[in-house]
Amino acid sequence: MASEHSQNNGFVDGFDSGYMLDDERNRLGQDQARLADQELIRDLRDLLGAKLVAYIASVKETRTVGQWAEGKRTPSAQVMQRLRTAHDVAAVIGTKDSRAVVQPGSKA
Repeated sequence: MASEHSQNNGFVDGFDSGYMLDDERNRLGQDQARLADQELIRDLRDLLGAKLVAYIASVKETRTVGQWAEGKRTPSAQVMQRLRTAHDVAAVIGTKDSRAVVQPGSKA
């Protein structure tokens, strides 16, 4: 029986699963599991900036992102899922390129 990976030519859910090595995927998953929501939001805000995090979260004000990062407010489960996905993507890019590539407005 062929594996799912070989049946769909290396693509899983529309993404080339060969891009990220299994070891990287496991390490990132473990790292993210350790990140509490508040810490993940702070980390993502530091990586991408509050404006982009607010856009990803579909909120109008960067102040909301700050309140989440400080624990004064709690984002919905749906918003947290989007932020976790964004964090994963930023982490993968960071393993392949410099931090400057991940950060908007910086010179790579």
